[in-house]
Amino acid sequence: MTPEQMGKLFQEFSQADSSTTRKYGGTGLGLAISQRFCQMMDGDITVKSEHGRGSTFTIRLPAIVGDLSPAVPQASPPAILKTAPSDAPLILIIDDDATVRDVVGRYLEREGFSVVKANGGREGLSMAAEISSDRVTLDVMMPDLDGWTVLAAIKGDPELADLPVILMTIVDEKNRGYALGATDYLVKPVDREKLVGVLYALCGASAGRLLVVDDDDIGRRQVRTALEQRGWKITKR
Repeated sequence: MTPEQMGKLFQEFSQADSSTTRKYGGTGLGLAISQRFCQMMDGDITVKSEHGRGSTFTIRLPAIVGDLSPAVPQASPPAILKTAPSDAPLILIIDDDATVRDVVGRYLEREGFSVVKANGGREGLSMAAEISSDRVTLDVMMPDLDGWTVLAAIKGDPELADLPVILMTIVDEKNRGYALGATDYLVKPVDREKLVGVLYALCGASAGRLLVVDDDDIGRRQVRTALEQRGWKITKR
């Protein structure tokens, strides 16, 4: 590779040779994500290259990953408290903002979903692998591990690749999100009605069954229409 090509080798959505993209496809994320994971483990990935002859990539990782601080007991996997019916879809909320987690979580619980929360990218990625959630909502701008990396890791894991992920972020980069495999993309402040609609559509969920009692036939029909659009099953009287 030339020095110019090497300079953009680890840049996201960039490839050293544009003809590679035309011929083989790809997003230009593989090396950027590989470097990020190496650095997370206090290592790195480097390259030496001679134009026209070849390239050598070197990965260096510590034999033991971790710090030298006193050991902290590992937290047990999060308990999932079912505040909704046992067959309610389980939503994993990944966001470093505690207020967002609380507000969105309480709203989804009122709508009939079960919720479990992760306070950042690392915990979210771990919980996605540990629990059987039906859907994930994912923030992008998180300090420990950003949402792009979390999304790429989920889609790169054969066990998690089919897990639908809804990005909820202040960053308006929809094309980037969809290119990484996001199922939907909502820009904050998120319209909660739209979020619930997206989740119902993805989960095929019903919020439950209601009995509507009203002597006004038009009123019953209006209420039934509105509630059925939200996933409720209605019996009229």
